Amino acid sequence: MSTSLRVAAYAWLVGSAAWLVKLLLILAADGGDNVAIAAAFLVGIAALFVGGGAAVYTFLRRWSLWLAVPGVLVGAAITFSAINVLDSVLQSVVPASGWFDEEVGILGAAILALLLGAAILRRRWPRPASAAFSAAS
Repeated sequence: MSTSLRVAAYAWLVGSAAWLVKLLLILAADGGDNVAIAAAFLVGIAALFVGGGAAVYTFLRRWSLWLAVPGVLVGAAITFSAINVLDSVLQSVVPASGWFDEEVGILGAAILALLLGAAILRRRWPRPASAAFSAAS
């Protein structure tokens, strides 16, 4: 497994854990808000963005480093869009009320990131050949 794919997997695991902690903190605060909840959200979203960027970097580096480096920003944007779409779909499908209605998308994204990170770490990935070596042959 490449280092960047490992970074993506661990970042998704950290992001999902942070968001699950955020939900537990909200539950403990009875739907309230505090600095710890905001910090858990920020750690979670930052880790998920790193995971998305690292995944796109892993995919694009096979062709060119010049393509892969800006791809990190594209990966973060794709992650942001996917979280928003998932949030909208889950809020319209899952019958919830109170603070959980606003957080159901966070729970869905956390579960998806947890499954994705775990699946990547469990699978045996062949180490990709370097673009420099494949171009020379």
